[in-house]
Amino acid sequence: MTNFSKKLYRKSRNGLVMGVCAGIADYLTMDVKIVRILMLIAVLFTGFFPIVIIYAILGVALDDDREVTRRHRYDL
Repeated sequence: MTNFSKKLYRKSRNGLVMGVCAGIADYLTMDVKIVRILMLIAVLFTGFFPIVIIYAILGVALDDDREVTRRHRYDL
């Protein structure tokens, strides 16, 4: 396990849209399918726009896992 494993980031290699759900699943040590199902349920029950806006903000604000790995490698 690496030192940056508990940092919330996007996992674009394992993600479908922006990698936000995959990053959340990695952060919470959950299966990514469960996080995606919970995201879908949240979209259905709260309406489309609140969850999609939060998802888009996280997609832009969170670092990509490749960037985190690159920074970690150069910090050593």
